[in-house]
Amino acid sequence: MSKLLKLPLSTSLVLVSCLYQQLSVAAESALSNAPISDSPISDPPISEERLPEASAHIADSQPENLDEIVVTARKVSEDLQDVPMSISVLDTADLQHQAIHNLRDLSVYIPGLQQQVLPITSRLILRGVTSGDNNAFEQAVGTYVDGIYRGRMNQQQAGLFDIDRLEVLKGPQVTLYGNSSIGGAISMVTRKPSFQSGGDLLYKYEVEYEEHDVEAGFNLPVSDTLAFRVAGKWRDQGEGISKNIYSGDTEPKANDEAARLSALWLASDALTVSLRYEQGIFELRGNAFDVYKHVDGQGNPWQDSTFTGINDGELNVGNAAPFKFQETFWEMDMEETMLELEYEMSGITLTSLTGYSLYDFQQSMDVDISPATLINTYQDERYSQFSQEFRINGELGEKLEYLAGIYYQKDHFNNDYFADFNTPALVAGGFGIPFSVAETLISPFSRHILLEQETEQWAIFGSVNIEMTERLTGTIGYRYLDIQKKAKQAVRVADINQNDAFGAMIDTRWLTPELAGLLLSNTDYLADPTGYSLTLEDGQIIDPQLAPDHFVGYNIVSNGGGVTHEFDDLKRKENHSMYQAALSYQWNEHLLYYLSWSNGAKSGGFDFLYEGSDLAEVEYEDESANVYEIGFKKDWQDVRLNLAVFYGAYDDLQVSVYDGGIGFVVGNAASSTSKGVEGDIVWQVVDDVRAMFSFAYLDFTYDKFTDANCSTTDRLNTGAAVCDWSGDETPFVPKLETVLALDYRYKLSQGFEIYHLLSMSYKGSHSTASDNEPQTKQSSYRLFDYRMQLSPTSEDWSVALLAKNLLNEEYVVFTSVIPLAPGGAFANVIPKGREVAVELQYHF
Repeated sequence: MSKLLKLPLSTSLVLVSCLYQQLSVAAESALSNAPISDSPISDPPISEERLPEASAHIADSQPENLDEIVVTARKVSEDLQDVPMSISVLDTADLQHQAIHNLRDLSVYIPGLQQQVLPITSRLILRGVTSGDNNAFEQAVGTYVDGIYRGRMNQQQAGLFDIDRLEVLKGPQVTLYGNSSIGGAISMVTRKPSFQSGGDLLYKYEVEYEEHDVEAGFNLPVSDTLAFRVAGKWRDQGEGISKNIYSGDTEPKANDEAARLSALWLASDALTVSLRYEQGIFELRGNAFDVYKHVDGQGNPWQDSTFTGINDGELNVGNAAPFKFQETFWEMDMEETMLELEYEMSGITLTSLTGYSLYDFQQSMDVDISPATLINTYQDERYSQFSQEFRINGELGEKLEYLAGIYYQKDHFNNDYFADFNTPALVAGGFGIPFSVAETLISPFSRHILLEQETEQWAIFGSVNIEMTERLTGTIGYRYLDIQKKAKQAVRVADINQNDAFGAMIDTRWLTPELAGLLLSNTDYLADPTGYSLTLEDGQIIDPQLAPDHFVGYNIVSNGGGVTHEFDDLKRKENHSMYQAALSYQWNEHLLYYLSWSNGAKSGGFDFLYEGSDLAEVEYEDESANVYEIGFKKDWQDVRLNLAVFYGAYDDLQVSVYDGGIGFVVGNAASSTSKGVEGDIVWQVVDDVRAMFSFAYLDFTYDKFTDANCSTTDRLNTGAAVCDWSGDETPFVPKLETVLALDYRYKLSQGFEIYHLLSMSYKGSHSTASDNEPQTKQSSYRLFDYRMQLSPTSEDWSVALLAKNLLNEEYVVFTSVIPLAPGGAFANVIPKGREVAVELQYHF
């Protein structure tokens, strides 16, 4: 059952009243000031006889109906209720019941977490903090699998399978995790081999999109000390989301495959060895972008728009010759290896964690969102990463627990990004001349942007828990990070087959407005543009003005703003001291108050998409975060309530905003503030009924951002390119998100059990574009999901019926300006509608 907390409003009022009464009793008990424990918080629960007399009745009512949740958020095993931070936890059953296959699915059930379905990249957002739309940016929300960092945004596309536990750690994780995780971290723990043979098989068929999903995991014990586990998944979507008139098929369609081999060896009484090797493939074929609006600055329909079927739920998108890649697709191949050695001696645990991962990501997209062959983009991204971590943890006496370590990581990142332009077609439309004429003047070309970067970092880190009094525990964490980056960034021009070349020399006189009319209607000129001399009426002779073909094309589409360059020797070095501290106060056995503070950084780097000529401008600076959190965690016999209030100040926030043409504006926002409150409630109403409620209220605004890139509407209405976003909300982040759910188990007399789960997720209104475009703002919406499962009480097998987005709600997750289109032309990613599936599962 999900550890998220979701509850109807009427029940919430009862809980608030109950909470008030309990806190009142707790406040009275504080007057006795009696000791409650001589051991650290991580030790066994405090005994009843050591509780203050006034709160003894609380101990008489143990929270025996609530599950104990063990987490490793601080790299040691602890009860969730003892950890002074806000955490959401899901286990194997949660992921299955909610049909969570990836982080996008996860974000529906974790308020404050978003992962947009983007056409080119991926973006994680937690508490409003995000990485931004640039492949070179480090990840503000780090993802870790068995402690191994997944360092690039496209690795987030790897599907979830055979997961034992998933922890969402909210707020900066800059000391024990580091790696720029100033927004938080997602820690995934895979299922380990068991020394008992057995396994799991799952098959699911989704009706609306004809999707097959197979998942399996098998334990293969070899001896009492050596065991293996083999797990894998295969998911194939046979029907696309929308009909594409151009292709006659539905698009896009997805395929997700992965396999994992895990080994567990108890080498001795002290030494444990764990090994994991994993491979995965993720594919998405077809177009996901559709024309959403084509309007002027006031929102009126653009007269004589060339786009058809605007916002009708159908696509009409496709490319043909002369482009090298004519289909829209994603392809990612990934590979990851993990080796963990754990040695215990005399109360000390030594851990070595070694990781190696790599992936190859290729993506092609028709970005003009039309059946005309105008623009296509293609990128080939390759990444490899090696990391090594050594840790030691233990206790000094009875009042101090410590963890310390060193970390080293080296990675290589390479991205070749091509934007292919059918320049004759663009020129024909812009000048009002036949395509046959335009193709005698200029050829198609490709803009090639590349970044090749090598990063090397090392860190020392540590954390100490000190029992300051019998009730009060202090935690201090520190990380020193040294990071060096070497890079090459370039902008080149290439032929339409993506071979770097300036092209043949062509005449450019027809680009001069005073001469265009005289030349474009002159058959002699069109027969030989580079050999024709124009004689004006006054006798002046204007000879051919020659320039490289592809270079001319680049100047046309960039409106003269793009500059080819080669920055070969880029170097950046930075180091950071990062801190985390917390005070936790154990009021009684089942009530913990805490106050925490985090100060950390997200490293800077080199703008992957920079197209200017200034070497100094290719580099962007690091971010810094200063975040405070106060909260409490309370258990009653049948109710668990966790609440946190937070405030964060972020300086030099890294932002990347599409400029409406063919480029992006990348820079650092001066300052931003994130503040809000989030909470989780679990109520075991009766033995077989559980209610849950989870919420996040967030206010994330730019305090000072005077040189932001204007939205399309602002540019249309004012003609300005730079706007002041000071005081504006950051994009993509709703102020309010909630999840409510109710699950119910009903035992039949024939030895069977029926399980029901009904959930509702709510997202408030928010911007869906990186430039905060007001004409594409999404209003609030709700998604309902339902699961009904039948199984014998032995639970050897089960059959279930699932429905996601039960009411077929229509909503927008991401919008963007359509390149080079007149007025305000926007496209949106169409999400899936209602999904209905049948699931079979067998345990043995």
